[in-house]
Amino acid sequence: GTARGGRLLPPAREEAVVVVDDEPNILSLVTDALSDLEFVSVKSFSTLEQAARHIRMETVDLVVSDLSIGAHSGVELLQIAKAAHPDSVFVVMTAFPTVGTAIKVMQMGGFDYLVKPFKLEQIRNVVRRGLEMQALGRENVRLKRELGLLKVSRSAMSDMRLEDTLDIVLEST
Repeated sequence: GTARGGRLLPPAREEAVVVVDDEPNILSLVTDALSDLEFVSVKSFSTLEQAARHIRMETVDLVVSDLSIGAHSGVELLQIAKAAHPDSVFVVMTAFPTVGTAIKVMQMGGFDYLVKPFKLEQIRNVVRRGLEMQALGRENVRLKRELGLLKVSRSAMSDMRLEDTLDIVLEST
């Protein structure tokens, strides 16, 4: 969505959220809690392999993953998500927090680190904040692109030398 008057407008499409946890109760609770959010579509997976396949093949805006997924790590999934969708938001959940792991997750582009047990409203708030941050980042990219096009059109309509106009086109692309 676009920021207008301090509020974000609804996105053009539903935000695609993926929840991954090998504990069925937690997977169900988190999925249900996030399904209550407006403009959000939630898919849930209990294995890294299932989640990774979905993330590689579908549009994904945000991932909420347990740090431990069977024999795998949520850090592996973070790498997969960032490779497939560089601007995706990644939230890690864990019952066994360590400062080292939290730092590693954040250095790799993770957005937040939730310690189990947490309140469902807490995860809803983290997801809302993550999607708002992502929307602002995408809006920033769009505005930069439009500014480049504006520079090109202004230079093309002026009596600027062709070489200078082509330099602006090259810089914008």
